[in-house]
Amino acid sequence: MRISPVGTISVHLSLTSIYIGFARSIVVVLDHGNVIDSIVNSLAIIVGHLPESMQVLGMYVFQNVMNVFITTGSGMAATTMPIMVPLSDLLGITRQTTVLTFQLGDGFSNMILPTSSALMGSLAVSGIPYQKWVRFFWPLLAAWFVLGAVFVVVAQIIGYH
Repeated sequence: MRISPVGTISVHLSLTSIYIGFARSIVVVLDHGNVIDSIVNSLAIIVGHLPESMQVLGMYVFQNVMNVFITTGSGMAATTMPIMVPLSDLLGITRQTTVLTFQLGDGFSNMILPTSSALMGSLAVSGIPYQKWVRFFWPLLAAWFVLGAVFVVVAQIIGYH
């Protein structure tokens, strides 16, 4: 049985819609249960004593870790941004810097995670085994991760708007 490209696109869009729906339902449950405010307040208390550069680095690492569990960018934005934006407001981090941490956290890790459908599809089409890709790409990912950390710290220092 052969699936047409149009059928493949519609299946992918349907899965993406399901992911976004699940992510949104998590946010609705947290919001209506008055849990999201408690989470934000607890996080602000925990990291509020750290220097500003460490606070923004923590947000950056959090976004990278969340990308392992929530592979779709839209779903991750729907899930994490309702927590990260109020947290950044409480910590004095600009919203643009918060969006930058999200974008860098979502973009870099998609290039190595086996849960990334774009990566796995590209590797399958090119005939490159995943293990070979990881050995090749790991040093570049580490450099990108460090460079991204520098960018978010500089964005915090200059008050990026």
